[in-house]
Parts: sequence; C-alpha cells; structure tokens
Amino acid sequence: MVYVIAILAWVIDQGLKWVVRSHLLPDQLVPVLPPAFYFDYIRNPGAAFGILPNARWLFIVVALIVIVAVIVIQRRWHLGVFAQVGLGLVLGGAVGNLTDRVISGTVVDYVYFKPINFPIFNFADVCIDVGVAILILTALLGERQGRTSGRASTPAEVRGEADE
Repeated sequence: MVYVIAILAWVIDQGLKWVVRSHLLPDQLVPVLPPAFYFDYIRNPGAAFGILPNARWLFIVVALIVIVAVIVIQRRWHLGVFAQVGLGLVLGGAVGNLTDRVISGTVVDYVYFKPINFPIFNFADVCIDVGVAILILTALLGERQGRTSGRASTPAEVRGEADE
C-alpha cells in the first residue's frame, strides 16, 4: 500500500507541476478560489520558505535519506493502514520534489494562500506535511502493530513492558 500511495502522490504532483509549467508564466497570479487561494508559479531553488537557496545537493541527499528511511521502516515494521498512508505520502512527496531538483535544480511551487501571505508551496509539500502528521498521530495513538516477527505485538510488547 505504501508504494501505491507514493506512486499516486508522485504522479499527481508531477502532473500538476507539468500543467503549471505549461500554462502559467513565472510570477503570474491566477485566482483559484479568490480571495484566498491562487496559483503563482515560481521556481524555488531552496527548501521551505526559500531557505538555503544554494543547497541543491544537500536537499538531494536529504531526500534520498528520507526515501531510504521510509523503505526500511516499511520493510521492518508491520504497519497499520494509517501509518502506511503516512509513509506513502512522505515517500511520494519526497520523490516528487527530488524529481524536480534532479532534473532542473529547482522545485516548481504554485499554491499561494494570500490572506496570510503564506509562502508558495506545491502538492508534494502537502503530501510530506500530511504524511508526517499522520505518522505522528499513529505513533501517539499506538497504531504500529509490531516488528516483522510474524505476529502482531501489543503496545506494551512493542515498548518492552510485557510480562515475561
């Protein structure tokens, strides 16, 4: 399930970015749901909020580490449905922005929330944020079902608190 969600997130992300690149000019403000949401096409050479604009290789390495971590977690743990969705969204978002960085050195951002002048972002960013939020919630609520031992563990067994 993790990989299916990741592929769907990546396809949607790259499709939206293609539409933006094909139909908008840079810095062209297009109302989507005025007065709140607009499309505003920019090429972001940095990370969130445009920080570290000249650190392309750092972001590529970080994305690769995230991808490897997701794969390791997915293979090592029996995950519940929500955790799988969270991992899939993080993986798809990371691969989406990594694709942009490798091909052009910048990330296509296009969603602008005007009322609070929020920095422009993209679908991959949303996937990463929502995926991380889901993972935090599932960790707090104890959805994880245990290691790959072949049986589901209780939350106490996962924490090492089970009676022996």
